[in-house]
Amino acid sequence: ALPILPADQRYVALDFSGHGCSSHRPKGFRYLMSIFVIEVRRVMDAMNWNRVSLLGHSMGAVVAGMFAYLFPELVDELILLDSFGFFAFPLETRLWVARQAISDHLKLEKKLVARVYSPEGVLKRLLEANKALTEESARILLERGTKQVPGGVMLSRDIQVSVYHEGMSDLEDCLKYLKELRCRVLVIIARDGLGDQLESNHPRNALVKALVQGCQASLQERYQLEVVNGNHFVHLNEPESIVGIINRFLQQKPQSAGIQARL
Repeated sequence: ALPILPADQRYVALDFSGHGCSSHRPKGFRYLMSIFVIEVRRVMDAMNWNRVSLLGHSMGAVVAGMFAYLFPELVDELILLDSFGFFAFPLETRLWVARQAISDHLKLEKKLVARVYSPEGVLKRLLEANKALTEESARILLERGTKQVPGGVMLSRDIQVSVYHEGMSDLEDCLKYLKELRCRVLVIIARDGLGDQLESNHPRNALVKALVQGCQASLQERYQLEVVNGNHFVHLNEPESIVGIINRFLQQKPQSAGIQARL
């Protein structure tokens, strides 16, 4: 969607460690949401930025949400794509995820043998693993998601990033985090993505409904929720369906002097 976002803004797309063209963490180290928050702050410091607007999809949106409540004075706008920005989980689920994450981390350490693919083979693998992607979207992801090696290409991401991350909180904690936000928040949910959690028969509906109501109560006019047609990768598959919403949101308030950073 970047080519069709407002041209008078500056955008920086960040590859977290272990993703895209960024380095992997040393063997034995886990990937944590808090580490990704540090990386956002590190980029801000390197660019000498005082304030930013954050746009994130899925896990990236959770990182953006965490950054915004830890450093509310640094964030002007928060744009969350197919993510509510905060994971609200009951205690028993959080304990299971924590145990499972440790087990998965240890198992993956024994399977860190990278596989070499042909360009067609890696495209096929990505499409089979992500049924919601179009072929064009998959090719976009592979531009930064693969690297050339003798005999073909390899996936550039660290397999350890697939392990569940820490950072999940119960509903009460999430509602407290929301009260720390000072920025405007735009949430765009894909009807065939997380949109099913807005349906009354979904097992997470009660948590999601309470979270949305908490956003509305805490942020009031600073909160905007939009539901669009599409799946979890709507921003890649049909960017034109969300870019107008984002453009209007960014242009709602007078721009401050100079070029604002969008990360």
